[in-house]
Amino acid sequence: MARETTFDRMFMGAVGIGAAAAVGTRALEYYRERRRQNEARIICTDCGESMPVDDVLDPVVTCSCVPGVRTE
Repeated sequence: MARETTFDRMFMGAVGIGAAAAVGTRALEYYRERRRQNEARIICTDCGESMPVDDVLDPVVTCSCVPGVRTE
Protein backbone atom coordinates (compact mmCIF):
# COMPACT_ATOMS: atom_id res chain seq x y z
CA MET A 1 0.00 0.00 0.00
CA ALA A 2 1.27 3.45 -0.90
CA ARG A 3 1.66 6.09 1.73
CA GLU A 4 0.06 9.46 1.42
CA THR A 5 2.75 12.10 1.09
CA THR A 6 2.67 15.87 1.42
CA PHE A 7 2.68 16.17 -2.35
CA ASP A 8 -0.41 13.97 -2.58
CA ARG A 9 -2.25 16.14 -0.07
CA MET A 10 -1.26 19.34 -1.90
CA PHE A 11 -2.32 17.83 -5.23
CA MET A 12 -5.70 16.74 -3.86
CA GLY A 13 -6.18 20.21 -2.34
CA ALA A 14 -5.35 21.89 -5.65
CA VAL A 15 -7.77 19.63 -7.51
CA GLY A 16 -10.48 20.39 -4.93
CA ILE A 17 -9.91 24.14 -5.19
CA GLY A 18 -9.98 23.95 -8.99
CA ALA A 19 -13.22 21.99 -8.97
CA ALA A 20 -14.81 24.41 -6.50
CA ALA A 21 -13.74 27.37 -8.66
CA ALA A 22 -15.20 25.76 -11.80
CA VAL A 23 -18.51 24.98 -10.10
CA GLY A 24 -18.67 28.47 -8.55
CA THR A 25 -17.98 30.15 -11.88
CA ARG A 26 -20.71 28.14 -13.60
CA ALA A 27 -23.18 28.89 -10.80
CA LEU A 28 -22.41 32.63 -11.06
CA GLU A 29 -22.94 32.59 -14.85
CA TYR A 30 -26.24 30.75 -14.37
CA TYR A 31 -27.40 33.28 -11.76
CA ARG A 32 -26.50 36.27 -13.95
CA GLU A 33 -28.26 34.79 -16.98
CA ARG A 34 -31.42 34.07 -14.97
CA ARG A 35 -31.39 37.59 -13.56
CA ARG A 36 -30.92 39.09 -17.04
CA GLN A 37 -33.86 37.09 -18.39
CA ASN A 38 -36.16 38.13 -15.55
CA GLU A 39 -35.68 41.90 -15.78
CA ALA A 40 -38.29 43.97 -17.58
CA ARG A 41 -37.40 44.92 -21.16
CA ILE A 42 -38.82 47.35 -23.70
CA ILE A 43 -38.83 46.58 -27.43
CA CYS A 44 -38.54 49.40 -29.97
CA THR A 45 -41.44 49.34 -32.45
CA ASP A 46 -39.25 50.70 -35.28
CA CYS A 47 -36.10 48.58 -35.15
CA GLY A 48 -37.15 45.74 -32.80
CA GLU A 49 -34.19 46.19 -30.45
CA SER A 50 -34.82 44.99 -26.89
CA MET A 51 -33.45 47.10 -24.03
CA PRO A 52 -33.73 46.87 -20.24
CA VAL A 53 -36.02 49.46 -18.67
CA ASP A 54 -33.10 50.99 -16.75
CA ASP A 55 -31.28 51.67 -20.03
CA VAL A 56 -34.35 53.25 -21.61
CA LEU A 57 -34.70 55.63 -18.67
CA ASP A 58 -31.04 56.67 -19.03
CA PRO A 59 -30.96 59.69 -21.42
CA VAL A 60 -27.53 58.70 -22.79
CA VAL A 61 -28.52 55.18 -23.91
CA THR A 62 -30.73 54.85 -26.97
CA CYS A 63 -31.58 52.14 -29.47
CA SER A 64 -29.93 52.03 -32.89
CA CYS A 65 -32.79 53.73 -34.78
CA VAL A 66 -33.00 56.89 -32.63
CA PRO A 67 -30.02 58.81 -34.09
CA GLY A 68 -31.52 58.50 -37.59
CA VAL A 69 -34.89 60.03 -36.60
CA ARG A 70 -35.51 63.59 -37.78
CA THR A 71 -38.06 65.91 -36.29
CA GLU A 72 -39.55 68.61 -38.52
